[in-house]
Formats: sequence, structure tokens, C-alpha cells
Amino acid sequence: MAEQHVFFGKTINGPSLKGMIENKLLSGKSNPVELNFENGDKALLDPVDPQAASWVKMIGYLQKNNRPVYVETEAGTITNVSAPEVAGIWEIWDVDEKNIYVSFYTSTALHYLRRDRPGFQKMLDALQSAVDKKIPLLVTSTYNDFEIIDVRDLPADLANDELLQSLRSPETAGIIEPEEDEKVVSLERAKELFDRMKWKSCIPDASGDPCIPFMYPSNGCWIRAHLMCYFLREEKETPKKIWSSGQYLRTRSTNVPGCIVKWTWHVAATLMVEDESGEIIKMVFDPSMCGEPVPVQKWLDLQTDPEITYRVTEWDWYKFWGGSATKEEANIAMDEFRDILENMWAKNGFPPYECTP
Repeated sequence: MAEQHVFFGKTINGPSLKGMIENKLLSGKSNPVELNFENGDKALLDPVDPQAASWVKMIGYLQKNNRPVYVETEAGTITNVSAPEVAGIWEIWDVDEKNIYVSFYTSTALHYLRRDRPGFQKMLDALQSAVDKKIPLLVTSTYNDFEIIDVRDLPADLANDELLQSLRSPETAGIIEPEEDEKVVSLERAKELFDRMKWKSCIPDASGDPCIPFMYPSNGCWIRAHLMCYFLREEKETPKKIWSSGQYLRTRSTNVPGCIVKWTWHVAATLMVEDESGEIIKMVFDPSMCGEPVPVQKWLDLQTDPEITYRVTEWDWYKFWGGSATKEEANIAMDEFRDILENMWAKNGFPPYECTP
């Protein structure tokens, strides 16, 4: 079996890889290009690998934002690229003999740690210590099923004071009630806005950035919801946000391999709408899960957790634990999930994916 190795750190030539690969392919050459790390490590990238283009985008994005990259290699050639995230650990629970489950304040996805994974106990101890001490960590997980594969202390240059404060004052995180009066729109107007929003979706082989990756429902919903709210505000509407939470939020989607999306919290935009009967109700705008605006209860039911809870906030409450972001900042953050979506397509082909009943 070829030697496998993991490289972890910041890169120095990430943004230039795209041009290097294009030049290789244009010249008819397919020999690997070299990815260089700040610490002197090197890994080879095969330009004809189907995932090469999406990996290059991710590496360039991480370097541009002063973040490290997690790279797996076999015989010196890259086989996987992942983005470590600054993670605020919310809960850890033990429900079966194979896995430990973990929820993050900073990610919607339900993460898990395999008991048979090398380094399991060390990673579990670090995660539990982070919960006890209320400190963030640097965590790497897989994109499709969110298996935790690497856990490290958070470097000083990635410290997030806003997140740290929220972790240490969880009783105040997210406690905010809408103050602005909500404008009521007709159902026809609501459907028009939804369709225009849906057409912003990232789709295969299309340009037109900045798109919104509704076809990657697994993570990044707080950014999608923020960009949706900016769109609705630009349309002179008065959106709010609705946040659901629960240990076992589940919904079906043919846009992800396996067709099951698992969350521990989720968020979408809302508007007040006069429905066909003349009743004024709050409706949820969530193209990642629905084909049209839906009433709150239907949106909650689609997440299939009988213990689900929810809250409503002002439109500019950015993350689960608080904070704010300009439209430009949200679009920059969304680039990571646009790149992940491209990688999912490169690895698995384009959706819809086959689902079992």
C-alpha cells in the first residue's frame, strides 16, 4: 500500500496553482504541480484529478484568508483537501457503540467522531475540554458526512474574541426579539421573491457569481440566510430570521450524496404574508429545503425532530451565537461553501443523487 501522509498548515503558493495547472494542461503536460507550505513541506497536485480545480480554489481561498489547510496524500500526491474551521463546541453526546456525536455553535451540521479512528481518545478529550473550558478549537471534518478527522488547539492568529465571549456567556447568545415592524406582502409577491432568490442558486457549469449554494444544504445556512435577507431588504421588504435547533434535525435532499441532511440548528429568512384565505402568517424562505415559501410549522415539520425548538430574530443577527456581517463579508465567507459544492460535484457527479426510500 502506498504511503499515506497528512500535511497541515498555511500555504505560500495557493493562488498561483490555478494558473500553473492551466498552463500544464494547455501545453499537453500532466505532470504534478507542487503545493508549498510555510514550514517547508511540499505536496504534489495531479492536474488531471477531477477534484483538482475545486481543491485549488479552496487552497487559494484559505491562503487569502490567512487560514491553514488540511491535506491528505498518498505516495506524495494529494488525495483530499479540507478546510479546518474555528469551532465553538456546543454539546457532545454518546448514543451508539460506533460514534460520538458533536454539535457546534459555529456549524449547522451534526458532526461525529468514530471510536475506531486513530487518535480518537485524544480528539475526544480535546473536544470535551473545549466544552468544559468554553474555548474554541481548530477542527477539520469531511464535507459530506462531517466525520471529525483532526482536532487542534486554536492558534493565536485565528482567535475570535466575539466567539469566545459568546461561548462564555451562552445564556445571552441569541436572545433577541425583533423590533422593526414587519411589512405584509401578498402571496403572489412572496412567490415572486422566492423564485428570484432561487435563481441565484449555484448550478453546474454556470457563471454569474456571487451565487448562493442552495444545493449544498448541509452547512453554511447562516450565510445563505444573511444574503437572502440582504436581497429582501434591497427589495424594500422587512425580513426576519427563524432559527431551529435540536439534536436530531433531519431532512431529505437529492442534492447531497446519501440524500439525508443532518443538522443541530438551521436558519432561514422570513416575511409576513397574506395567504390565499386572507390570513396574515409568517412564511419561511428556504430554497435549500423547499420549492416555495412555506408556513413556519411546515418548515419545522420538514426537519423531522419532535423535540425541535425555534426562535425569531432581527434579519441582521448573523450567526447562531450572534455577530453581524456586511453583504461583502457574507459573500467572502460564502466562497468557502461555493468551493465545497464544486468539490462535491467533482467527486460525486451532479445531482440529483439516487435516494433509497
